[in-house]
Amino acid sequence: RTAREIYPYLRGIYRAEAGMTASTITDAALTATAQTAALPTALCTQETVAALQSALLTVATCPTATNETALMDAAASGANIVIAPSASAARNAAASLGSTTTTRAPLLIGAAGSPSLAPENSLSSFSAAVNAGAGAILADVRLTADGVPVIMKDETIDRTTSGSGRVGAMTLNAIKQYKLWGENNAFSGSHPNETVPSLTELLQRFRTSQTRILLDLRSTEPELAQAVADCIEQQGMTGRVVCISTNAYTLTTLRAALPGLQCALKLGAPGVTSITNSVEDELVKQLAPALRASAQLYINYGNVTSEYIAAANARGVSLILWEYVGGSTAMAESYRSGAAGLCTSDVQTYTASGVKYIAANRTEMTIGSGQPVFIGVFAYGHDGRATEITLDSACSAVFLSGAQHCTIANGRVTPKSVGTSVVRFRYVTSMPDGSTLTLYSRPVTITVQSVTQYGVIQLKSSSEYLLDPSEEYNIVVGEKVTLSAYLSNFTNSDLIVLDSEGKPFTGSYITTGCTVNAYVDGVLADRYVIVVVGDVNGDGLLTSSDYLLLKRHIVVEEALSGAYLKAGDINLDGKVTASDYLLLKQQILDL
Repeated sequence: RTAREIYPYLRGIYRAEAGMTASTITDAALTATAQTAALPTALCTQETVAALQSALLTVATCPTATNETALMDAAASGANIVIAPSASAARNAAASLGSTTTTRAPLLIGAAGSPSLAPENSLSSFSAAVNAGAGAILADVRLTADGVPVIMKDETIDRTTSGSGRVGAMTLNAIKQYKLWGENNAFSGSHPNETVPSLTELLQRFRTSQTRILLDLRSTEPELAQAVADCIEQQGMTGRVVCISTNAYTLTTLRAALPGLQCALKLGAPGVTSITNSVEDELVKQLAPALRASAQLYINYGNVTSEYIAAANARGVSLILWEYVGGSTAMAESYRSGAAGLCTSDVQTYTASGVKYIAANRTEMTIGSGQPVFIGVFAYGHDGRATEITLDSACSAVFLSGAQHCTIANGRVTPKSVGTSVVRFRYVTSMPDGSTLTLYSRPVTITVQSVTQYGVIQLKSSSEYLLDPSEEYNIVVGEKVTLSAYLSNFTNSDLIVLDSEGKPFTGSYITTGCTVNAYVDGVLADRYVIVVVGDVNGDGLLTSSDYLLLKRHIVVEEALSGAYLKAGDINLDGKVTASDYLLLKQQILDL
């Protein structure tokens, strides 16, 4: 802090220590006017990194180990900057990711909430954005005649309310007399009682949530800055708010009043780069006033290229880009390019289907007798919900080392030789504009101790069923197999059978496509996909519809895949041919 007071163009880095939390790191860094937090390896978790980045801090880390796996692990944490032991190691790690990959998701910010779902800048609109999964909301703030900060974008209330008049010439009570129905009274029917909220009401509404609140001060008058600072302090929300202004002095005033407050300087789009005006030249022009105010950049996305974003990231600058509409290609490109935050009036377009990151359910495992052999992979959305993607064809395992020691199919690890393997999982998904986004998990270390006795799920020696670890199938012979009859074939007493949709099995008969699952300490440790031989339509019965479907697959088109195709291998020779169809038909006719 002292160095920056002497020369404000320096950029500060706060070095965190073991035992600190994201909250204490954020407060310490901002109080020291540092916009970058350097984390030791022990603190570099996805949760801590994401929490610091939501405060618009740049996160740097230097892995204790210097191998490629350590670099991959640090990158997958979402850190902005990974300090590598050598340039070649950094290049190799970066090259393995690909052009459609991002190792961290930007903060998705609902501009005025979700104004297509509720009146802009209303409490309902902000709630809609948060409920949709927005990591932050942006509210426009103006000052009333009686000195109360209220949420309103325009200088007047004419466009979005049932009344008229200048905000600065009206008291809060006068403004509250009118209804906030949005432009052209679009929400008069669905939100008849909505009114213009005060800043206090907004902060109180989201006080107990984890949502970051960005406040765009729509004027540079000192009275507004002071009133906003007072309100934030009264609500005890300095660590949750980011103040934005077009005036660097306003931000300096706010930081003086609240040293732990994060701020961002609002700027228009950078100029077009050329031979005589490089990306770095343009960034310096934009960055200079922000550095003086110890602020990040809230900048119009026009002319912001991936090179511009990379130049900012390399300098520890968090770029918040405004304001996108819909699922645009420009927003998708900025998402992949590593921008710190993206502000959009259609935040639900990205949060509804977007995957924020993926993670395996374990970071290390040992393959031996009675040990887990299953790795579950989950996609975490911006709304915080997790969806298992282990069986998704878009999810695959990528070995970093030791590929000769095991194979992984649909999450199941099959040992090949004693040794250690390191693997990470890759998931290819789509952005709202239809373009590709590739995500990687943190590495998983697999130690193979035995290649003969392994796995948790075990059949009784008397069972006629088969376990095929190489393809993760449990082959069941016979029809109309009840749940209790099925489970009686195993030595395990605590197996759980799920249906093809991943829900607890409640049907009359076990069907192709179900899974049998074993858990160790509450974590999935082993799984097989059930294949009832002949049950190619997945209803647990052997009927004419099964052999007709199998015939169609063989003669007309390939109609079966996965477990259902496996169910068509009636003679268990590893192939599905006319012989299987004839055997199944004869078997059903005999029945």
